[in-house]
Amino acid sequence: MGNRIDIRKNLLTKLKNLDVGGRVYMSRMRPMYLTELPCICLYFTSETADNKNTSPRIYTKLLSVNVDIFYGADSPEVDDFLDAVAFSVENEFLADRFLNGLVDDISLIETQAMSIDPEGENRFSALRQVYVIKYESGPMHNTNDIEEFLKYNADWKNENN
Repeated sequence: MGNRIDIRKNLLTKLKNLDVGGRVYMSRMRPMYLTELPCICLYFTSETADNKNTSPRIYTKLLSVNVDIFYGADSPEVDDFLDAVAFSVENEFLADRFLNGLVDDISLIETQAMSIDPEGENRFSALRQVYVIKYESGPMHNTNDIEEFLKYNADWKNENN
């Protein structure tokens, strides 16, 4: 079973060695400058959960992840560069689609070309890949705690009140 923190760290580690100079960011909210390009930004955009109706409760989750690849040159090879990096991202995820046992699967569901401010002073382009990560999560407990199957719940009603 995985959790979002471990998944995030694993994804970032996988993408650090790609052809973007180590510039891989998670949930970047500050402005991006041409000197920081090319780069990859990852965003967890949504997550759905399906309760397996077990005790302790376990959820099967579908986590949507946007992988945005930015390139800051106004040149004819922009599409080739974006496609090459996108192909590398896809191969990184396919090479270990279970993220070392953290998740059940990673699936690419969509690729979108994005032009960012084509009439602006600083021209750059981007490509977005949308992935869905399927994983399970359950209760997080202290390993020194009593085992779950040894716990029980008892209700007591005081007849004197």
